[in-house]
Amino acid sequence: MKTFTSFGLVTGVVLALSGVRAMGDEPRAGGGLQPPVGLRPGGLRPQVTAQIVDLEGVDEPVTVELSDIVRVTGRGIAGAQITIDVKGAGKLSASNNVRKVKEGIGSHVKEFLIQPTKPGKMTVKVTIRNPTPGIGRTQVQEYEISVSKPTRPGGAGLGSAPPPSN
Repeated sequence: MKTFTSFGLVTGVVLALSGVRAMGDEPRAGGGLQPPVGLRPGGLRPQVTAQIVDLEGVDEPVTVELSDIVRVTGRGIAGAQITIDVKGAGKLSASNNVRKVKEGIGSHVKEFLIQPTKPGKMTVKVTIRNPTPGIGRTQVQEYEISVSKPTRPGGAGLGSAPPPSN
């Protein structure tokens, strides 16, 4: 008859319990089992949500709320210089370079995220300078934006808007 050592018994219990914890089936206060970490609502970090208003193709003045994030996109051929100028009630929050290739031809896209800072008027001007001379070398897109106080609950700023309700 084989006898178990205390080391072997302790090792077996630890392995069994760690297997249960890894599956997320650990007991919790109040009875029942705790769901696995990956299935918890919101995950390990708090959810960051914001209403993004995309102004691509907009020609008329637009009204956004103080809690919104405004996205403006500039598009040019590969090698284009794309710049932005924000005046008034907003500030540039982030910019992203995107290089697109379709059928061997490259294009350059730059995405700008603008955070309204206070109620009022904001003017956003995107300038695209293509590297080739001729017609269409410099293009300017201008957006007139009115910023209003938030009407949705959650206050102002990135991540402060509540998740959309369905």
